Amino acid sequence: MLNFLKLIVSICCLSIINLSFSQGDLNTLEERFSLDAQYKINKRWKSKVGLDYRSLGFQSYSSFIFGGGIKYDLPKIDLDLGTSYRFQQKIGYNEQRVELTAGWDTKIVKRTKLDLGLSEQFNWGGDEFEFVLRPKIEIEHKIKGRKIYPSTSLEGFETHKMNSRFIEKYRWQLGVGFEAFEDHSFYIGYLRDVTGLYSTLNSTNAIQLAYKIDL
Repeated sequence: MLNFLKLIVSICCLSIINLSFSQGDLNTLEERFSLDAQYKINKRWKSKVGLDYRSLGFQSYSSFIFGGGIKYDLPKIDLDLGTSYRFQQKIGYNEQRVELTAGWDTKIVKRTKLDLGLSEQFNWGGDEFEFVLRPKIEIEHKIKGRKIYPSTSLEGFETHKMNSRFIEKYRWQLGVGFEAFEDHSFYIGYLRDVTGLYSTLNSTNAIQLAYKIDL
């Protein structure tokens, strides 16, 4: 099992290096600011609502997002299941999304855990409808004696449209989360999307600032 986990981590690291140094024909700088409120209904059920504002180069508006969801935890097997809805207003059109998620985590070494996630995403806006499958791997470490959690993740997007199926993009994230005080947490990170894998490569580089409160 340990060798298998080491293999996964190695693949993740190699993929991150590949994404980090790939040169796209079009590079976009984006800023993403989010505010989330999470409510613990009971020991196993949680609900969340959130807002997300995105801009381009700190100058122009990109999109606004509002959404919410629920999650059910199965602590005996470290598995969580969830569903959510999201409305996104972009320049010129709106998009809606329903998402089903599943996540499993395990400790690799002391204070370091591995998260494996899979989500099924249904998007529609205008005349278009698509289904996206999103596998994700994340490594998170807790700094000893501190409520600080650096993490990195790699995620793939397999898009299904009409009769076609293709890998649309990959996403790499690197960031750090920390608890400033009880029930309040922050996240600062960097995100890189690489799209157009079978034609012209485009990349989006985003700065992420997030705040979450537990009610």
